[in-house]
Amino acid sequence: MRYNESQKFDALNITDEKDVVDYATCMSYAQNLPINFRIIFKHGSNIQQIRDIQTGLQSAYPRATIVVKTEDDAVAQSVDIYGDSVHTESDMEKWKKDLAARATPKIEFTAPAVDLGSGQQFQDVLTPLLDKATGTSFEQYSGQVPSSALTGAAKTKQMVEEHCERKYKDMSAAERSQAEIAEADGAIKSLVRGGLMVSAPTYFSGHASYAPGPLALNSGICSDSGAWGLKRSIDQLTTVAGVAYCYASQSALAVSAPLKSDPSKGYCADSNGYEGIVDSPMAAQQGYCVAPEVKQYDLSSCQQISGIRQRWGCVGDQLNQAAQRRISSITGPYAAPDADKIKYCKTLTGLEADYCYVSMTQAYRTAAIPNAQVCANMSNMYPWFKADCIEGRP
Repeated sequence: MRYNESQKFDALNITDEKDVVDYATCMSYAQNLPINFRIIFKHGSNIQQIRDIQTGLQSAYPRATIVVKTEDDAVAQSVDIYGDSVHTESDMEKWKKDLAARATPKIEFTAPAVDLGSGQQFQDVLTPLLDKATGTSFEQYSGQVPSSALTGAAKTKQMVEEHCERKYKDMSAAERSQAEIAEADGAIKSLVRGGLMVSAPTYFSGHASYAPGPLALNSGICSDSGAWGLKRSIDQLTTVAGVAYCYASQSALAVSAPLKSDPSKGYCADSNGYEGIVDSPMAAQQGYCVAPEVKQYDLSSCQQISGIRQRWGCVGDQLNQAAQRRISSITGPYAAPDADKIKYCKTLTGLEADYCYVSMTQAYRTAAIPNAQVCANMSNMYPWFKADCIEGRP
């Protein structure tokens, strides 16, 4: 079955969920649920012939969004997402050359499932177009094959129709409003929480900071659209909450947004490990959600222990118990001292910074940067701990 312009579903053809405002539009959206998949072609396929296939598909499915991505586009996308993990220009050029040798062009296809009919009907449209394009070679579908996508869409359609019944037939307007607010708050909390838990630690590990300078709005990780950046999450959060605040500096990161249930309050998460409701939706502008507690440590018992390894273990245990984030997450794997590691430790303060410097001296006593030079950055709060650092690997 192909789409006919005269075809109507409840007198509407709603394809975007944001246009759902009542039962009729909800049911129309259920009828017109979009599916998407990518048609991947082999490396070296004729890009003009792929564009001809796009034209043929667009003629068969007028409501579809069909985009051609070239091999150059594939390389650029990989660099945009994963480029931060490549640290030198020579490595970048080598990596891009390798990507270019393996890149594949593709067609990204999105359309209302109802327009496609069955998987076989879609193949009946696509196959003659592929046969005609002798300079191209179909490789695979990415995402889902059309038949699987259509089967999934049919199941989802039933679920959406049941949702339409519950929301617009069983609920009153007041109940529906409350449900929408609760749903939005849930999405806000999930988006605020997600980036801090998943992306931020990996980003910090790769960059030795959250941002290159002092605390600022939409700096560093907040504006990075790469795999471990937060820009995409912040954009989604802005769509749901209306506004989002992401502040980052070398050593601090905080994200907050207003709640739909009470816009005077916000939901906030920060790099200190805090997550929860706060009194202001703009709380993140401080670089934290709530002022972190001053950490108190009594290392007198550690000082009395015999052996450097045992003393260091004692200090690490105290940090693990009292710090808002595990000490292992701020020191990372032990490694020979280098400029990036030292820069990393300088973003910390107090005993956490001291322990960070000590962690480097455990790896190699013959490192290019002597232990004494690394340990010189330590505070003088615990002279015995600094002396252990200078002595080096236990």
